[in-house]
Amino acid sequence: MRYLFILLLSISFTQELQVEGNLKVTGSIDAQGNPITNVGSPVQSDDAVNMGFLQSEMTGLSGMKPERIYRSVSANVPQPITLAVPTGKVWQISISSWYLELSVNDLPFPFTTDAGGVPHPIWALSGDSITLGNMDGFFTIFEYPITGSGSDQGLDYIEP
Repeated sequence: MRYLFILLLSISFTQELQVEGNLKVTGSIDAQGNPITNVGSPVQSDDAVNMGFLQSEMTGLSGMKPERIYRSVSANVPQPITLAVPTGKVWQISISSWYLELSVNDLPFPFTTDAGGVPHPIWALSGDSITLGNMDGFFTIFEYPITGSGSDQGLDYIEP
């Protein structure tokens, strides 16, 4: 009889667990690919976020649309290409290339991808000079407007 009670009790808890109050977990949680639903807006900096909150924050922080998008496809270009970021603009440069010689303001930037992967984007500020050489692949430049820029604590910054 006791075994039957334990079996029935364990079956009833395998479907859903409802907790009133706080739940503290000391180990990891494996949702096995299932969505975690009904997540509220975060209160502290280490709280989980829901999709609605994330989309509203992304719109507020990085929802700027580029004014222009430039793209170049090149194969074995021996001559370097030098580009200048216009005043009042900032560029996000995305590169997909097997090999590329890249410099920013005449300083070499080490860049290689073993399998044609896409590295993190490169940000160039107003007045920066970008030189691309010996490129085999393509690059895309997203041009954004800025309202101001300057230097603080030895770092350059922009004001979107």
